[in-house]
Amino acid sequence: MLNRSDLHTYQEKAVDFIKNKKTCGLFIDMGLGKTVTTLTAISDLIAEGKIKTVLIIAPPRVAISVWGYEHFKWDHLKHLTVGIVAGHNNHNRKINRDKPADIYVYSNSSIKPAFLPKYNKYDLLVIDESSSFKTPKSTRFTNLKPHLSKIPYRVILTGTPAPNSLLDLWSQMYIVDMGERLCPVFTTFKLSYFYQSGYRGYVWTPVKGAEDNIKNQIKDVTMSLVKEDYLELPDVIKINNTIELPRPDREIYKRAESKFIIHNKTDDEISADTASVLLNKLLQFCNGNVYDKDKKIIHFHKHKLQMLNDIVKENENENILVAYNFLSDVDDILDNVEGARLLSKDAREVEEWNNGEIKVLLAHPASAGYGLNLQKGGSIIVWYGLTWNLEHYEQFNARLHRQGQTKPVRICHIMIKDSVEEKVLYALEKKYKTHRELMEYLRHKYRSMKIQKLAIIK
Repeated sequence: MLNRSDLHTYQEKAVDFIKNKKTCGLFIDMGLGKTVTTLTAISDLIAEGKIKTVLIIAPPRVAISVWGYEHFKWDHLKHLTVGIVAGHNNHNRKINRDKPADIYVYSNSSIKPAFLPKYNKYDLLVIDESSSFKTPKSTRFTNLKPHLSKIPYRVILTGTPAPNSLLDLWSQMYIVDMGERLCPVFTTFKLSYFYQSGYRGYVWTPVKGAEDNIKNQIKDVTMSLVKEDYLELPDVIKINNTIELPRPDREIYKRAESKFIIHNKTDDEISADTASVLLNKLLQFCNGNVYDKDKKIIHFHKHKLQMLNDIVKENENENILVAYNFLSDVDDILDNVEGARLLSKDAREVEEWNNGEIKVLLAHPASAGYGLNLQKGGSIIVWYGLTWNLEHYEQFNARLHRQGQTKPVRICHIMIKDSVEEKVLYALEKKYKTHRELMEYLRHKYRSMKIQKLAIIK
């Protein structure tokens, strides 16, 4: 069992930050131990008589497998009682009603009117992966918002505070300060710091000086820690495996781009009513299959399947984690790639994967990006289809690129040349730049904590 003395200096600094600020944001890269850090602060605050009961809201898998068990690993936290009161069916932990728990953990999917916690009974609120609350009009944020003033201590945790743009910060920071720093109303914030640009004004671009202004506004209540300062991790090698479409398929793609209609060789027709629908159809086409209006799968080609099989054969002694976008991809891969398995909802394949017993493991970035340690099973990720979502992209890659990984991690993007997929990759790179600039800006005042690179982080 680990002891408090096993915590690192930066973790103790983060503990003090939570205790002293009362409401704050910890923007901590994946793998730096934000769970044990937060639990230590909770334990201290309970011992000091400042709080009694804690509410933690986290993604379902993280709520169960991380927050439900982390305290058992540490001697100074083993006294805490943790109740999982909302998660997947059959995963709720029974609570001793005669002796209330110190901490209650809800999944973020349960923050609905029919199943809301009694907020006024909690002294501290922790939102893990707070970027899941980034949309101001989302049900989970609008249901939580009216109750924030009832909880004096509030902490948000995320490694990706601005996965799409700095607009993502508003609702997360509202949880911290209820609009004190970035305006009480989202529309006011958006119109004050951004202007409309791009196609039909759908893109909101920061006005001159807005980025620095926003960062300055939040720096007193946020703490940023980046893994490059503290972890010795293997290199990441990104590889773009591009495919040149044969002329017939290229003509179908070009016609779809210009006419919003996709025809296959048997004259099935698929139409797209809007540009966003068309983008999705084009991404489907790049993978080989397109859904029609009746959700029927229309087959076009197997170029990506052939490329994936080539990658598998070239790495016959390696296991491969594959990120997919569409269900039609799953059927294609399971039927055509030897040794392929699909990660189920309860993730029962994780042990087999980490034991090296699964050659190709398929997983969706939205569901497999949190709470899974897959680094022991392989070091190759193949993106069969890219996602626009930077958070999903980064979190998924971190399933292999994390502590315990002993090999360089290869991240392979299977892409159609001169297609929308190149635009998706460019968008991810642009979003990453914005996200990383924010993290870098906010971390400067904590660099003094860095004594040396750490090979092992608790």
